[in-house]
Amino acid sequence: MAVRACGLIIYRRLQPAPSSKVTDSIEYLLLQTSYGTHHWTPPKGDSRSDNTRGGHLCQAAEWILAEEMQEIIDEVHLPNAVEMRGTGIYFSTLLAGHVDPGEDDLQTAFRETQEEAGLQASQLTLIEGYKKELHYPVRGKPKTVVYWLAEMKDCNTEIKLSEEHQAFQWLKLEDACKFAEYEDMQATLKEVHQFLCSRE
Repeated sequence: MAVRACGLIIYRRLQPAPSSKVTDSIEYLLLQTSYGTHHWTPPKGDSRSDNTRGGHLCQAAEWILAEEMQEIIDEVHLPNAVEMRGTGIYFSTLLAGHVDPGEDDLQTAFRETQEEAGLQASQLTLIEGYKKELHYPVRGKPKTVVYWLAEMKDCNTEIKLSEEHQAFQWLKLEDACKFAEYEDMQATLKEVHQFLCSRE
């Protein structure tokens, strides 16, 4: 079953130096996961693309296997816990693995941002004209990630991380691409930056 994730690429504008370009003052928000390889991404959360609820079993779990899996699911405690047995098996439950009733992808992205980074929709300005879909396999299954673009209204707003993340960074484009590691995310950040430059 395909997995669909929704999130926001969030940026802020610092006060530029008199001789610098406006776009040189842009920084992007990346969160570092507290599980697995501790990778860095914008805020996002998974949902099943067909919206099958199945007693909330569409709550998505990310599994990182260090060696061959032995005994897999022992018991499921809803809505958040998937218990595993066996050596070398690590797991984490991603926030909001289902779309709430009446909720669309964009609403899911805002909710995930609130849950993962403590940012309310009222603290962000959604930038019209940008939407990006990334497609890639995860453990042999197709995954789609949909990103919108949003600007912080106050660049000093506090970030409040959930248990799913252990750190955050505000980074200029070059550093954000280094932290992001994955080529598709790097390309997306560069595309976003070019999009913002074209608006100046």
